[in-house]
Formats: sequence, C-alpha cells, structure tokens
Amino acid sequence: FRIERGGDGGLILRADGRATGMAVAAGREVDALIALAHWFAASGGAKAGRMARHRLVLPEWACGDILPAPSAACIVPGLHDLGLRDGSWAYGLPFGRIEARILAGMVEASPAAAVRITPWRVLLVEGAPAVCAGGLIDNPADPLLHVDACPGAPCCPQASVETRDLARRLAPHVAGRLHVSGCAKGCARQRAADVTLTGREGLFDLSLNAPAGALPVRSALSPAELLAHFGAA
Repeated sequence: FRIERGGDGGLILRADGRATGMAVAAGREVDALIALAHWFAASGGAKAGRMARHRLVLPEWACGDILPAPSAACIVPGLHDLGLRDGSWAYGLPFGRIEARILAGMVEASPAAAVRITPWRVLLVEGAPAVCAGGLIDNPADPLLHVDACPGAPCCPQASVETRDLARRLAPHVAGRLHVSGCAKGCARQRAADVTLTGREGLFDLSLNAPAGALPVRSALSPAELLAHFGAA
C-alpha cells in the first residue's frame, strides 16, 4: 500500500498494482492504510502473497480515480546545489540499508541542517560538507546502485538462499539491472530486471528481462555456478 502525492496535489492511498488511489484527509492516512490492510488479510490476501497479485475488487470505500503525481528525477550520489553554504551531499545506501551507528555518527560529526530520506535508497544530507562513512555510496557510477536484493536467508523465512553477498559480488560483472530475490515473491523489485536470480530450494533460477519467479533460461544454479557464469569467480 502506498501513501503518496496525488496528481491533484493532495495525498492518496493506493493499493499496489492499481493505477489510481483514493484521497485521504490529513491525519487519517495511517488509519486508512490499516483499514485497507485488514481488508487485504480478511479477503484472502495471504494466499496471493502481495497486494499486486491480489486481484479482488477493492471495497467501495477504498476505490479512487486519482492518479499519482509524476515521479521526480532520481537523485544520484554526489554534491547537489540546494543553496546552502556547505552544499548538500547525497549518499547511496546499498540495498536501502544503513547501520544506525553509521547514520548517527555521520549526523553528529557534521553541521547538517537536515537529512532527507528519498525513494531511491539515497540519503540527502543538507548543509554539510562531504563525510567519509563506511557503507555509504558516494560514486554515482557504483554498480550497487543498479542492484535490488531482498534480505534473503536466514533473515526471511520465505527465502531458501542468501542474496546480498552474492549480489555484491555479481554487481560489477552484470550489465544493466540485477535483481537477486530470495523467493518468487520478488519483494525487492516487482518490475522486470535485465538479470533476475530467483531462489528456489537452495539454488537459483536465472531469468533475463523478467521479474522474479518468471520462466528461467537456466535453473537450479549454485552461487559458484552463477559467479563463474558472469565472470566473477
């Protein structure tokens, strides 16, 4: 479920997989989302696994015809001119994660006016010079910016494979977008990727230009076989 800006300027609640959403009043956004989540559970959503695959008609109160606002241009790591004295630096977060101690240290050690969370797994630190912090991406050409990977095993009980260490090793060797998914649900990326690896019974299926769980071109590959296939061994 998404609470996002609508094309009319107000906030909307949109169910994943639906093109439009319903207007939500200020202060009622979370209540509306929880109500929709309860409907999802009560209407058999667990069997579908994800809202995008749950094809039942939404309840009348949750239907709307408001399109989302157009997406803004993606912010990439590096210096951005927001009119502040020390500039504003953007840092990529591999797989959208950062350790709390690294984030706290980065903020405490700088005169940052604010830290913005963006939709692109990038932090924008306003009014502070560049900082050196482990685990952050400051190079807009870093191949990890083109990788999607869920937590995988053992973090997720749905996954039968480790994902992120493999994704890191493959990233410099895969052209285009790489998606490493612990299972066919494809939580890290719903859309197609140039190269998609889907975990299944402890091994991986390899698909091209497809989402997770799609028909593979090769099946039951071990991490070692994948590393060799892409020249990363």
